[in-house]
Amino acid sequence: MAAIGGTTGRNPVFGELRSNGDGRHAHAARGLGEAPVSARGRGMSDRDGTIKGMDEVALAKRVGRLLRIEREKRALTQRGLARRVGTSQQCVSRVETGRFAASTDLLERMFDAIDVQLDVTVQARDADLDRSIADAVGGRSRGLLLDSALYYLRMFLKKLGDVPYLVDGALAAMVQGVPMATGRIDLAFAASDVDAVQAWVREQPNWKRWEERWQDFGSADANLTRGVLRWSTPLFCEVRITLEDSLPAGLRVAVGEQVVPVRALAEVEAADPQIARLAARARTLGAKGGAE
Repeated sequence: MAAIGGTTGRNPVFGELRSNGDGRHAHAARGLGEAPVSARGRGMSDRDGTIKGMDEVALAKRVGRLLRIEREKRALTQRGLARRVGTSQQCVSRVETGRFAASTDLLERMFDAIDVQLDVTVQARDADLDRSIADAVGGRSRGLLLDSALYYLRMFLKKLGDVPYLVDGALAAMVQGVPMATGRIDLAFAASDVDAVQAWVREQPNWKRWEERWQDFGSADANLTRGVLRWSTPLFCEVRITLEDSLPAGLRVAVGEQVVPVRALAEVEAADPQIARLAARARTLGAKGGAE
């Protein structure tokens, strides 16, 4: 594996991203209003329901995720929401996962059924990215920041032994300097190590597997030869696993005293347009900071 050194504050890819004393990002756009899509409850703050915008293509996924968040806050099942709306559980699932671009009428009925309404506003281009970067740099993100995510990673991997792996997805991007937060840890393994990885998953206390038929976590199944390889954990983050015919060489990145094997950032960006957009914006802001 090639090796690069991890740094804080300034890094060779993104330059310097700093936070002002008032908690705002030094290069973040000012006065850009609310996030583009939010749910306003009757008597409740819209802050908890705010979804950071990414791009127009992902609108259905953002609205669906927002619906799921608000539904789960009320301990309501997809089936229960479907009954209130007069539709099927499968329809609710498709809307929440972004596989179905629901009509305005259906969305209004779904949100009304949980006593909230959609509030849609416009904002300057890339304002959502500037806020996300500012929140990550200022330590205000609701998701896991780098130090916490790496701590959880160390906890999870204690019993893995010498099985090769790569950190993938958002955490791999974070390790390589992208200022963001995440709610999950993505790990890639070689398919030839499936038995060892299955044994490792079985040893994890209170991991609950995602079940597509239920659209929820709850199964104790550790069989990696079927279904979606996704688990909730007691540490309030998800773990997702991919098995690959051949595990790429990747990079070994030093973060403090920890060396983390990661998928190269170019590959992460190619697989995830949202991370690619955020990384590109961070590079632009870093370049601006270096020129000041």
